[in-house]
Amino acid sequence: MASEIEQLHFLLIPLMSQSHIIPLTDFAKLIARRGVVVSLITTPLNAARYRSIIDDAMKENLKIQMISLNFPCQEAGLPEGFENMDTLTSPESVNQFFLACELLQTPLEKLIGELDPKPDCMISSNALPWTQEVAHKFKIPRYIFETISCFTLLCSHKISKILQDSTLVSNSESFLVSGIPHKIEFTKSQLPETMREASDNHKGLVDKILEAEGSAQGILVNSFQDLEPWYVEEYKKVVMKNLWCIGPVSLSNKKASIDEHPCIMWLDSMKPRSVIYVCFGSLCRISFEQIKEIGLGLEASSFPFIWIIRGQDSSAEVEKWLAEEKFEERVKGRGLVIRGWAPQVLILSHPSIGGFLTHCGWNSTLEGVCAGVPMITWPMFAEQFYNEKFIVHVLRIGVRIGVEQSRGFVEGDQVKRAIERLMDKGDGEGEERRMRALKLGEMAKESIEEGGSSYLNITMLIQDVIQVWTYEVILGLVDKWAIRKEWTRISRMLNWQTTNIPTANDVAAILDDPQGQSTIAQRSPTPHQHSPSPPPTHHHGPSLRLFRTLSLVVRPYHHIDVASEMASDRVPVESDKRQRVRDREPIVETDGVTDGVVTELETGGLQLAVDTEQVETEMEKGSQLDVETERETDGQLEVETDGVTDGVVTELDTGGQQSVGETDGLVTELEMGSQRPKVEIQGVTERVVTADVSVVWLRIWR
Repeated sequence: MASEIEQLHFLLIPLMSQSHIIPLTDFAKLIARRGVVVSLITTPLNAARYRSIIDDAMKENLKIQMISLNFPCQEAGLPEGFENMDTLTSPESVNQFFLACELLQTPLEKLIGELDPKPDCMISSNALPWTQEVAHKFKIPRYIFETISCFTLLCSHKISKILQDSTLVSNSESFLVSGIPHKIEFTKSQLPETMREASDNHKGLVDKILEAEGSAQGILVNSFQDLEPWYVEEYKKVVMKNLWCIGPVSLSNKKASIDEHPCIMWLDSMKPRSVIYVCFGSLCRISFEQIKEIGLGLEASSFPFIWIIRGQDSSAEVEKWLAEEKFEERVKGRGLVIRGWAPQVLILSHPSIGGFLTHCGWNSTLEGVCAGVPMITWPMFAEQFYNEKFIVHVLRIGVRIGVEQSRGFVEGDQVKRAIERLMDKGDGEGEERRMRALKLGEMAKESIEEGGSSYLNITMLIQDVIQVWTYEVILGLVDKWAIRKEWTRISRMLNWQTTNIPTANDVAAILDDPQGQSTIAQRSPTPHQHSPSPPPTHHHGPSLRLFRTLSLVVRPYHHIDVASEMASDRVPVESDKRQRVRDREPIVETDGVTDGVVTELETGGLQLAVDTEQVETEMEKGSQLDVETERETDGQLEVETDGVTDGVVTELDTGGQQSVGETDGLVTELEMGSQRPKVEIQGVTERVVTADVSVVWLRIWR
């Protein structure tokens, strides 16, 4: 597996915004540590700004390169140097910025044509739908990188339907999001601008995003399964495609040295969980009047604090007020004001931090969760009100500061009361909140470690890219579902029956000796069959990379005794699963349906989903039962199959009753009533895998 992964080349394309560049760069480090070659697309000013992140990766000998494309500011009507969203100053400039992003399509296509090795997949921001066209042009799968939670994605989906069907007029009228397990209410004024105002620009971008999402190979979400399990599974049903939680990606960063920033020494002098950390992100614009109220509220709270005033908010007016009021002198010893950038992950992970006053951007929210720190929520725009409701009502690790609409003004006394409520050690509710936050922090760390849910999801992503590469690049098929049609067409062309497909032994022998690939066709035909035309003796198609890919697919499943892996009528328990994966033992899972059909075989993290649409239903002649066509009439039983090539009859339609079906020597016993079935499926695995691989070989010979 390692040799195959080392040849994979992932192309990553973030939206040019700090909230997108940083998490996608962190993700680049995660996959590069798995042996993947990564190319990260950026622009000259952004490359200089985030160069230190890549330099840190290079110290680990990770194969990550940053490639700059000139950002077409002038062509889009932007001033030169406006290459990042945090430089934008007006709604008009936002529209111009997205136009400039679209103008990157031509230089990106030129770059991909020159890259060596060619990318095996593209991972790009959801806000860059035009990258789907590029991926389609170069016949590489595209995966969407989401920088928001599944909770937000699902709520947005449901709210869009509510707005279409409702007669809501007032921005302050609340409505309930139905069909979710938590009581979540919104007002229109709390929704992102793209949902509140149906401008042509917004609607056009949303339509393009939805269209591109439908063509994407899968979706990656910077979250983790245990943080929002119900919302992850429900959103999968909405998108109906592969969706993997691969975060929190911020945990990809190695722990920094404690003397890396002066604030760490200051924090070292404070008591554990006593300091409130205040930061509002890179895109928030805080007025001078609001900054004054924040400062007064922090001072009045009597709790120690670190307050980050971003460069865009540190105006001459703000500096004059701080100096004239001698604010920093008044809070000296318990308050620290930092202007510009600060190492947020490092600060939040310090044991002295007891709370986080945040604007509820998803990256900041997730960093607070990872640190196990409860939060004060102050949403300002975009999806931040979704995140507030997730923090307060779903995770129950935060308190609201009390804003009810985008960019709502907050008095200093509101700041003081929210801090006291969050930090009060004598409050039983506060202690429970802290315990929940600490537990989530531990779960976040476990998810990204080897064997954790996000770690395994990244493994599944890598295997999906390998599978797509095999099917779409080598086979030349537009999508995997075409295999069924291809198998039928080629088998008829060669006048083959399904009993003449190559066995796992045949394939394994060929993988060991590619020059001996004709051995399959040289086997003696079975009775009533014509000998197939021998394949060409010269192999002009796939390289040895394909053989390695096939080896990965076939060998782990060769001669697996599936039945012996079934523990009575249950699959292996979850607590045992991770160890079994590490030990490279085969694991059999079922889809939970009472037919007990095996849908996935795992071995050492390598997965092969058995998809009934990928292979033609087995209809063997002679001694085999044609289960697809047999129908007993005159009111008798009708035979139905699950479509798997082993031909096992899984259900006899008896007017709602269940009975026993037998075919091909394999028996599925469906017990009467509501009992879980007992399934005897020894040997099914090899049969299914062989059928899948035979399509590959038939396609090669053609």
